[in-house]
Amino acid sequence: MEQFVGSKVINAKPMTRLEYNNFRGWDLPKDEDGTDEGFLVEYVDGGTPNVEGFTGYVSWSPMKVFINAYSTSGEMSFGDAVLMARSGNKVYRKGWNGSGMFAYIVPANSYLAQTNMIKGTFPDDMVPYREYWALKTAQNDVAMWSPSGSDSLANDWCVGEPVESTPYSRVQDEYSTLSTKSEKLADFLYTDLFHATIPEGQQQLMIDQLRNMVSYMKILSKRMELMETV
Repeated sequence: MEQFVGSKVINAKPMTRLEYNNFRGWDLPKDEDGTDEGFLVEYVDGGTPNVEGFTGYVSWSPMKVFINAYSTSGEMSFGDAVLMARSGNKVYRKGWNGSGMFAYIVPANSYLAQTNMIKGTFPDDMVPYREYWALKTAQNDVAMWSPSGSDSLANDWCVGEPVESTPYSRVQDEYSTLSTKSEKLADFLYTDLFHATIPEGQQQLMIDQLRNMVSYMKILSKRMELMETV
């Protein structure tokens, strides 16, 4: 068989193998483990609907297969974003603060010459253009765009309609990022590797760092609480 690499936009939710079989009205085969963790998957970019109430094709994916194949929108790599854009989707970074900003790929095509500089160069003045990146800006116009080094290495790419940035959402994103970092640091502090590889002076500083991160998270949490009451 040939090897393929694909890209799909899906909806999904956690569901064990048994729960999926019950959902479909099927009996669980005797040679299958119903406790297997996985996801109900709905393919929204093609396929004939096969379950009432869904607009896309529905199937089930084992947990490991799903995690290896899919990234949550907002946690995609630039490579994933390119695949999504090539499939005709809008992509944007979660960290972009401009309202309504998104990038997309303009496919290769030919357009009538618009300037005297290029007129007469091509037959019938139809200028062949290669595909290129375009950016819908916060100023509500479109410009040619080249991803920066930071863009190409970022893992906060999203697909679909951009969510408008608000003061609350920015604080929420900051809290989420800090929460993830503090959890990883806390986990490391309780490992043998921490005590074996980190000098004593640095150990105390890292413990203090975690305390300050937790204090900062409490401030952000209070800010969000106050914003919700406005």
